[in-house]
Amino acid sequence: MKAKCREIRSYKKREECVSTAKIFYIGANMVGCPAYEDAQKEACKCVPTDHAAFATRERVKYFLKKNGAPEADVEEEAIDALLEKYKEDEPTMFLRLLKKYPKALKTDLTKTNFMDDVVNSADTDLKKKKKKGIQIEKEMPVDEHEEL
Repeated sequence: MKAKCREIRSYKKREECVSTAKIFYIGANMVGCPAYEDAQKEACKCVPTDHAAFATRERVKYFLKKNGAPEADVEEEAIDALLEKYKEDEPTMFLRLLKKYPKALKTDLTKTNFMDDVVNSADTDLKKKKKKGIQIEKEMPVDEHEEL
């Protein structure tokens, strides 16, 4: 976003862009990033650096078998090709595997997300306000010739 803001010639509009970018940055740090980092820490099973490649290979193999991948995709050569294609970019590989096998995603109903709570309570508040809202009286027929 910084690059987009720099491209704007008008000083006033550029400052507005920078201000918006700062708001997005602050919002992401307050809401998005900590939740993401916490989830990563919880999901991560750390291994020594020299065992990382083996651990990644085992995770890919386990994931493919667990989610009913075709036998051809679970063969050693296929896994090697996949790991080579995404070398140094394993998170993207796992994201694409999740897109290919979406049933692998399981929701933990015991966990709540801070933003879900915010959105749900806002939605509930809006519904309450709509119910309370301004009551519009029904139109009543009036004899237009009646004198006031």
